[in-house]
Amino acid sequence: MYWFIRIVSSLGGLGIIIYYVLLYFTDNKVDAAPYAPLGVALAALVIFNTTVAGTIKKRNENLFIKFEVLIYSILGFLLINLNGGYESPLFFLTYFGIVFAFFYSIQLGIVIAAMIALYIIYQQFLDTNGNFAQASIVLIVYQLGGIMLASAIAAYYSKLLKSTATEKSQMQGMVKKLTADKSKDDAILSSMADGVYVVDSERKIVIFNEAAEELTGWKSADACGLFCGNVMKLKDDQDLSVCEKSCPMLVTWSSGENVVRNDMCFVNKFKKAIQISGSYMPIKDNSGEVNGGLCVFRDITEQHALERQKEEFVSTASHEMRTPLTALEGYIDLAKGPTAQIDPKTREFLEKAYAQVRQMSHLMQDLLNVSRIEDNKLELRKASFEIADLIKSVIEIMKPKADEKKLKLTFNESNINFGGKKAIGVSTKVAADIDKIREVLNNLIENATKYTREGSIQVSVTYDHDFATVCVADTGIGISEDDQKHLFQKFYQVADYETREVGGTGLGLYITRSLIELNGGKIWIESKKGAGSKFLFTLPRSID
Repeated sequence: MYWFIRIVSSLGGLGIIIYYVLLYFTDNKVDAAPYAPLGVALAALVIFNTTVAGTIKKRNENLFIKFEVLIYSILGFLLINLNGGYESPLFFLTYFGIVFAFFYSIQLGIVIAAMIALYIIYQQFLDTNGNFAQASIVLIVYQLGGIMLASAIAAYYSKLLKSTATEKSQMQGMVKKLTADKSKDDAILSSMADGVYVVDSERKIVIFNEAAEELTGWKSADACGLFCGNVMKLKDDQDLSVCEKSCPMLVTWSSGENVVRNDMCFVNKFKKAIQISGSYMPIKDNSGEVNGGLCVFRDITEQHALERQKEEFVSTASHEMRTPLTALEGYIDLAKGPTAQIDPKTREFLEKAYAQVRQMSHLMQDLLNVSRIEDNKLELRKASFEIADLIKSVIEIMKPKADEKKLKLTFNESNINFGGKKAIGVSTKVAADIDKIREVLNNLIENATKYTREGSIQVSVTYDHDFATVCVADTGIGISEDDQKHLFQKFYQVADYETREVGGTGLGLYITRSLIELNGGKIWIESKKGAGSKFLFTLPRSID
């Protein structure tokens, strides 16, 4: 646009100079006085273009254009005035000046249009002696109407073009930003060590990063557009197809929550079996509708192999240790029996040895249980039984330990209530493995006894339509909110001086949670540091 203005300006200036030369150097005698303003304006134009025009253009191109248009409009007025004013055959050129001015500035267009209108009125109403003459209404309306029409059209299209230019500029800015964001995202995806792929609503791959290429053997160009199950034919640890039966992407779409799976494997293009850990999450549009999904996965083949070796070692060691520990426990029990003729000091040592052997036996049993749970080899023998009767029998066994610490261990059985009304004749039985639930109750009541110095332990059971809820409440040391988040994790122990005095393996609550979940229930804790704890778990009620 700058060079267009300069070319037009140069041609216009050249035309005026030629006209000026021809006018003065013809044989006709011409009065030079009327042309003095034209010469002054032309001189101003030359000075402007040769001195400050370049500086103004660098700082503000729009301001430069306004100056050019204004100066050439003045030159045009002078030239038209010298050739008959509003009756000049060149007068129609003023309309182009108005249009040209409006395209660069509404204000500049208004100024020039107003100047031309005033010029017409001035010329039309003055006679040659400087007195107002009777005007031709038709001519005034014609000239002013032309100016107004040209101004209106120019103003409309000027605004339209500027709006389009603004939208185009905004669009270019958005495209530039999106391009920059995409470049940033591509750089992040390329630098990630984990494999990443994105699918659309039909589970067809649309993004496939470099790490995914390395793990699968597929190139991004080949993988994109394919069904993800054709690129990674996932199977679970039971060698069952994941994509057909339990696709984690479909699970995360239906639940709206992230899904993590550590039990999947696939065979890549290099015929290598890869064990992976995958995190799946839904991708939603602005309205909240799911329109795709993201998977981040990593190779855990070596880690999985090490874990299997560790589990096999623990399982083997636990099995091998059980026999001698059982024998040792029996021998010590006989040696310290009531009929044994031993002195008090020896009996004290035997009691301590017996306690340590029993603790080792419990540890071995816990390790065996963990191994069976993680290998899905824990057998359940579900049956229908009265949960209240089981609680009473466990309390009878655990009561001596509570009495030793002067703790009050009680059981509170409530009636079945539906909608606040007592339900008569409704079964209070649950459907579960009675031996596994006995182990859960033993563990929870034993923990309550260990971590309660004084006060009471109360076991209660309530019922609703579908579940029985058992609560083991104590007045013990309580558990902080941070520790509660990790309490049911394997080997987790609260880092507290009060708990260190008691000791433990950190496996009891992990096993407890696993046993409850295997029986179709759930377990949780309600506790506050220094204010006791409540462990609650549910079991499905029997339908008979």
